[in-house]
Amino acid sequence: MDSKNHKKGKSKSLIIVVAIVAVALLAWLGYTQAQNFVAAKISGDNKGQVELRSHKAIYDLELHSVTSGTKLINLDGQMYFSWEKQCAGWASDHRFNLLYEYADTPGVRVTSDFSTFEDEDNSKFSFSSVRKKDGVAYENIKGHADKSEDGAAAFFKSPEGLEIDLGADILFPSEHTRMMLENARQGKKFFTATVFDGSDAKGPSVINGFISDANALSRPRDVSFELADRISGSPLLNVKSYLIRLAFFPIAQDNAEPEYEMTVRLYENGVISEMFIEYNDFSVIQKLTALEEIQEQNCGSENE
Repeated sequence: MDSKNHKKGKSKSLIIVVAIVAVALLAWLGYTQAQNFVAAKISGDNKGQVELRSHKAIYDLELHSVTSGTKLINLDGQMYFSWEKQCAGWASDHRFNLLYEYADTPGVRVTSDFSTFEDEDNSKFSFSSVRKKDGVAYENIKGHADKSEDGAAAFFKSPEGLEIDLGADILFPSEHTRMMLENARQGKKFFTATVFDGSDAKGPSVINGFISDANALSRPRDVSFELADRISGSPLLNVKSYLIRLAFFPIAQDNAEPEYEMTVRLYENGVISEMFIEYNDFSVIQKLTALEEIQEQNCGSENE
C-alpha cells in the first residue's frame, strides 16, 4: 500500500455522531472519530437539552472520486452502528467491513470493531478497537480516560503502558455532540473543540465545525442522498436536521491543513443520514440504508 496516499489517520469516530458523527470513518483510513461525533450521546433528562435516541443503523460506503495518480481505484463496504442508552451511561458499537481495490496490487479486505462507553456525567470514557486486514489483526487499541477539575488523561492497556495527557479543556464524544447541537439550536454557525475518542493511540484532535440548516454546504451534486421509502418514513427522521462541515486536526501532527474534512447531515436525536468525506487524494460517500430504534433500558428501582 502506498503510504503517501493511504494514511492511517484519526478515525473517530466519530462522532460522531454522531456521532458522529461519524464517522470515524474508515477503519483503515481513519474514520471513527467522525462517526463517534455522529454517534455520541447525551442525556435528555434535563430541560433544554435535545434527546438523542437509542438506535442501530447500517450504512453503505462507496468511493466517490480520486485525484490523478492515486492508486486506489475502488472502495466499497458497509458500516454497522449501534448506540444504546444504558443506566450508567452510553454504549456505542461501530463495525466496518470494507474492500479496497488498487490499480497495481491485490485488493485488501479491512474489518474493524470499535466500541466505547461514556458515563452519564462525561467524566469517564472507555474504548476498545480491533482492526484486521484480510482476517489478520494489525491494530488493537484498548484503554480508558478520566476527566476531573484538574485535567484529563488517557491510560492504555494496548499499547501497554501508554499514557496521554489530554489537558483541561478536552471533550469526550458525547459532550462534544451535546455542545455542537446546543450551538446549532441557538443559531450559531461555528464551534471548535478538542476531542478525544480513543480510536487510536495518537491522542486528541481539534475539530472545527461549521453549522448550517440549509443545503448550502459542499456536497457532490452528482450523487442523490434521497433515502429509500422504508427509511424516510421513520419517526427517527421526523425531527430537525443540520448540515455540519467538520475539519479534523490531530494535535500530534501539528499541521496547518486538516487531515480530512466531512459534511454530515445530523438530526437532533443523534441519527445521521448522509456523510461526504474528503481526503487529499479521494472522497467517500456514506448513505443510510437501514435504521431501527432500540428500546432503552428501564433503569428505575423496583422498590420505588
